[in-house]
Amino acid sequence: RAARFARPGLSFFEVDHPKTQAEKQARLAMFDAYPNHAAVYVTCDFSQEDFFDRLVAEGFSVDSPALFIWEGVVPYLDEQSIRSTLRTIATRCHPESIVAFDYIMKKMAQGQRVDNADGAVRDLVGGLGEPLRFGINDATPLMADEGFRHVRTVSFDEIALSKTGTYERSRKFRFQGIIIGSRSYPLAP
Repeated sequence: RAARFARPGLSFFEVDHPKTQAEKQARLAMFDAYPNHAAVYVTCDFSQEDFFDRLVAEGFSVDSPALFIWEGVVPYLDEQSIRSTLRTIATRCHPESIVAFDYIMKKMAQGQRVDNADGAVRDLVGGLGEPLRFGINDATPLMADEGFRHVRTVSFDEIALSKTGTYERSRKFRFQGIIIGSRSYPLAP
């Protein structure tokens, strides 16, 4: 995103686990024309470190609204790490900051009643050393508990219909949703 959406006055920070960040940097270095300077790469183990302190140390400003895109992370963390991260965004960042993240349904995280294809995805990521740890059926109470007052949840089905114009029941990844929240910035319906 930083390479595609770079603009003067706009800062991008990519926060990731140290091993993942190192792998990402190594792969990006293979492309001579890739603008590595478009983002500040911040390493953080969410279960062991305070991501906010790491961000501030790398130049993140708490005086301006920020958009946190927390993609592909929440299902792999424990609930306490998720709550801590959300609470930090709600209480230590500019009040008009927004967080958007994907989550999976509880039954997928726990391996209950998932079809064979979805179960295979669950097993695949677990076999890669990234077992699914957290799922939630309704993320709104979680967001309210951690300080967010404006919340919008969108299911995968809604996203598929909106983006493709179809609502195929055979479509996979029906266990996923997106939530967007802010402490004080009203979100569009």
